Amino acid sequence: MAKSPKLTIPESKNEFLTEILSSFRKRSKSLKHNSWSISIERIFEEYEDDKVEKIEIEIKPSNRNAMLCLRIWQDRWVTVSCWERTKEEKWDYFFEGKLLPEKSGRPFIDSVEDTMAKFFEMRENKLERFNKIWTPLLANGLELVK
Repeated sequence: MAKSPKLTIPESKNEFLTEILSSFRKRSKSLKHNSWSISIERIFEEYEDDKVEKIEIEIKPSNRNAMLCLRIWQDRWVTVSCWERTKEEKWDYFFEGKLLPEKSGRPFIDSVEDTMAKFFEMRENKLERFNKIWTPLLANGLELVK
């Protein structure tokens, strides 16, 4: 891998986002060495009278045309999207949900690293492998109990 530039990890006043950013900070060396490029930004969005904080993370796991994007809102809502475009293969994956309280911090970063590792074996017919990573962490709606 090429040497990544210095990874700047922002600060947050939100307890949940601080925990996520702290976990990224602890794993930053591994993340930098196992990705082509990585960026982490703190964003504020305004909705009517409310200002909402979120973290946007973009990781390019290799020099191929692939990307992993994470959006993490202060209310624990997370979106995970990743894709790859090559001459041989083209695939997209998207999952979203509320991060379970016991899955913050280290389990979240472990899932990010597991997702990055799967990029190298991914094909369109194997996208359920990403579900195995993210389904235990993200609550994404109500299910009818029979």
